[in-house]
Parts: sequence; C-alpha cells; structure tokens
Amino acid sequence: MRTIQQIGWWSLLGMLWCGAVGAQGVEGELTWYQRIEVGVVESGVVSSIHTDVGGIQLAGRPLLSLDDGAEQAAVKAAEAALVMAKMAADEASREFERVDDLHQRTLISDHELELGKIAHQRATVARLQAEADLALAKQVLARRSIQLPFNSVVLKRM
Repeated sequence: MRTIQQIGWWSLLGMLWCGAVGAQGVEGELTWYQRIEVGVVESGVVSSIHTDVGGIQLAGRPLLSLDDGAEQAAVKAAEAALVMAKMAADEASREFERVDDLHQRTLISDHELELGKIAHQRATVARLQAEADLALAKQVLARRSIQLPFNSVVLKRM
C-alpha cells in the first residue's frame, strides 16, 4: 500500500506527463484511504445536520446533533449538586477539625469524635459521588452528537 506522500508524487508526475502529452483519458482505480459509517449510540430526534452532501467535514466538528435539552438540564443539575456537595464537605471538614480539637482537650467523648469522623467521611463520599454524576451527565450529553475523528467528505445521506 502506498503512502499519501508516494501517491502525491505519482499524482504530480502523472499531471505533468498528461500536460506534456495533451489531454488524454487515463485509466485508474480509486480506493478509500479511510472509510467509516457513523451512527449515534443513543436514540432521539435529530435537531440539526451540520453539513451537506459533498461538504467537507473537519475533524472534531459536529456532523449531526440530536435534541439534547434533557441532557443539558441534567448537566446543570449535576453541576449544582456538586457545588452543594463541595460546600457540605467543606463544612464537615471544619466541623471535624473543631470536634478533633475539643477531643484533644478532653472536652468531648470518643463517641462524639467518631460521629464527627463519620459525618466528614459521608460528606467526602457525597462530593465524590457528585463529581462522578457530573462526569456521567457530560458523557451522556456528548453522545448526543457525532464528531468525526478525521477530515472527511460526506458522500451520501441515508
């Protein structure tokens, strides 16, 4: 299989030869460099198609988008939940520091210290869960469109 650079040199040589000889028909065969069929993982209503047949599609740009209103709302809700979880974790951390200080001065019991540790751990786990929920919501939102991994030309709409 020839590389792109080799094909480019052969094409240039062929164009120069055809130019020197004059306009002639040349037999040849074209093959695909990269060919893929694309589709969406999720089902839904197509909200927009971002190219036409014959249009050049740049890598990473959206080719097609599905309606994503619910997914965008889920991302916003997850972002708000993460803000609340971070605030709760910060407060639980401050409360644990206070409880630990009181315990070191023997003003509260071991049991109260353990309750403070548990509350701090719960708030930390809730923050981690909120971070995971946000990452998942963003991933679901990203699946509502198709981006191609390389520059391409749209040949046909099905």
